[in-house]
Amino acid sequence: MPNADGCAVAGIDRPPWNAPNTMYFYRGPFSNFAPTPDLWLPYGYYGHTETDQVAVQTVEHWFQACKATSRREFDRILGCSSAGEAKRAGRELQLRSDWEQVKFGVMLFAVQGKFALEPYRSALLITYPRPLAEASPSDFVWGARDPDRGYGGRGYGGRNLLGVALMCARAELVADVHSRVTALGGTR
Repeated sequence: MPNADGCAVAGIDRPPWNAPNTMYFYRGPFSNFAPTPDLWLPYGYYGHTETDQVAVQTVEHWFQACKATSRREFDRILGCSSAGEAKRAGRELQLRSDWEQVKFGVMLFAVQGKFALEPYRSALLITYPRPLAEASPSDFVWGARDPDRGYGGRGYGGRNLLGVALMCARAELVADVHSRVTALGGTR
């Protein structure tokens, strides 16, 4: 299972998140709260098969549900009426014992699924090669929060795991586009 170090993007994969042309985002298509009506992901993140999938409202719903230790809790979180409600429910769970080891892989799997869909795929591809950093006002783990300067400032020092996951998913999409163009007899 990938971790944040296993899919590092050269030169833009660690704090501070202030490389030239960094794209800071909060909300919108890059947010885990963005609706994903055509996204199907596995029940849970372990012990599933590719055919055992469920439609998810947002990446946040599925990510929070994957923290669950039972199918009942998993389904309860998936059924939340909003991404914010799912996030709150996920914070109240007793976490699965391996959560710290698998959480980045869970997020990466979810964003890979989301950004394989249009229009999300195109939205992510057009950001290439800019570094991506979630300008969360409160999250030092998934975001690149700058506690002293706020949005648009320099010196963002959070782990920015969401930004890293997005850049990893984007690198895979870019590689796929390059291989398809090469197969057509295009560029090398």
